[in-house]
Amino acid sequence: MTITDINGCEYVDSVLVRLLEDPLSSFVAVSIITPNNDGDNDFLEFIGLEAFPKNTLRIYNRWGNVVFESFNYQAEGELFDGTRNGERLPPDTYYYVLTFEDKIFKSALTIMWD
Repeated sequence: MTITDINGCEYVDSVLVRLLEDPLSSFVAVSIITPNNDGDNDFLEFIGLEAFPKNTLRIYNRWGNVVFESFNYQAEGELFDGTRNGERLPPDTYYYVLTFEDKIFKSALTIMWD
């Protein structure tokens, strides 16, 4: 932009505007894992969660018992693989609560082994 004052002096200035993508727009919730070591969906991994490293993940069974809990999930390399204390959880529907910032995501999670 150029501005000319009454004396004929010109002033030139510019502004660069960058729009930052909303980090939540890249977050993808997960509803199924198939931890059969085929390289596909073997772990509970959320796309976009790297933008929210301070988080808490809790996974519950159908009776409301916590079967997995992690603070800073994915940020520290720990991923849920369908086991508890090294033992396979039964194939079933579980429920997770993922919290970060002021957001809470609740969803069902199906574990299928084969």
